[in-house]
Amino acid sequence: PVTGLIEWYSPFSGSASVTVTVTDGTSVTLQQYTISSQAFSKNIKIANVHVGPEVAYAGEPILVHSTVVNNGNVDLENVRIEVLIYDLGLKRSSGTFDLEDGRSNARGVYLQLPPFAPSGTYLVKVTAGNDEFRESAYRQITVI
Repeated sequence: PVTGLIEWYSPFSGSASVTVTVTDGTSVTLQQYTISSQAFSKNIKIANVHVGPEVAYAGEPILVHSTVVNNGNVDLENVRIEVLIYDLGLKRSSGTFDLEDGRSNARGVYLQLPPFAPSGTYLVKVTAGNDEFRESAYRQITVI
């Protein structure tokens, strides 16, 4: 829905003049503002991902272990790690957790390979994030 809300995040501190122009095709209305901002950053990074075993039999469980880091200066809430093996129709995720600025957290996500999964190499997508920020990493698993 159109709300008229204007929202942005500034990577810089300071003040800026902003002019908002609205028109209905006939009339034009201008409103000027001076906005002060304080710089902040939210930055989630996947530090490492380990898939074990990397070679597995159909029907076996695998563990995807990931470490995520908050390199920003704002605490992140409701972070989740999601693992997807699209070609096998598998999707699992960790529970949510909060990640304070400058901190890291490790989580493991178990997936059960389908018992009749065809032999082959599959792409594993690991995504860490919340509703605002996310980062993905990719690994491979071979089913024999």
